[in-house]
Amino acid sequence: MIGGVTVIAPLNEEQMEQMLANEFGGMDEIYADAYRMTKEKKYLDAAKRFSHKWLFNSMVVHVDNLDNKHANTQVPKVVGYARIAKVDKDKQYANAADFFWDRVVNHRSLSLGANSRREHFAPADDCKSYVEDREGQESCNMNNMLKLTENLFRMNPSAKYADFYERALYNHILSTQHPEYGGYVYFTPVRPAHYRVYSSPNSAMWCCVGTGMENHGKYGEFIYTHVHDSLFVNLFIASELKWKEKGIVIMQQTNVVDRTCH
Repeated sequence: MIGGVTVIAPLNEEQMEQMLANEFGGMDEIYADAYRMTKEKKYLDAAKRFSHKWLFNSMVVHVDNLDNKHANTQVPKVVGYARIAKVDKDKQYANAADFFWDRVVNHRSLSLGANSRREHFAPADDCKSYVEDREGQESCNMNNMLKLTENLFRMNPSAKYADFYERALYNHILSTQHPEYGGYVYFTPVRPAHYRVYSSPNSAMWCCVGTGMENHGKYGEFIYTHVHDSLFVNLFIASELKWKEKGIVIMQQTNVVDRTCH
């Protein structure tokens, strides 16, 4: 990580932007977390340099420039914006992250909560391609959108975030693993009478296999959250919470997941 700071040090802003025009993952998130852990400002500075100003500057002034852009190149950047906002109390980054979330969730997602086709955001007025293309909504996008949603919820515990998280979890994520042999789904098409392709050992190892393994190990992550002594029940999933600090045990019983699985 220190080496990364050294590598970008001699680059000017134009060179940084040229580099960041490619898919580079969640580098701004990683450096924001490094700053949170170490309090060394060089990591916060690196996180902001990895923000990709082409996207950040547009989101800050509420300009949606996402048409036909590679979706999972953009979402991890914005996960980083939310982390920077959290660790640095930066309102511009919070504003950029929330505007992006709104545009994707409320203007670029289908009813199941998922987004993109052929890995790219369709123009807002293009509905036809969703039912024509074989490559539908990408699982990796949802992995990162849920991460972004959780980060935004931490800063502002609003029901809109929990509602989206629940809708996307039940309708998309829960369906992306084969119920018998465990393969993972890359795309979830909405093309009529179409099919989905599942991964298989030693012959299909996609990015959505990696995040797919993460997805199905995180069902308990967002059921309950709290701010000081305020407890939030975000997801209706059968579970038991033991809040030792408050001496409270809460049990939630529901058949929602059972109905989904059957």
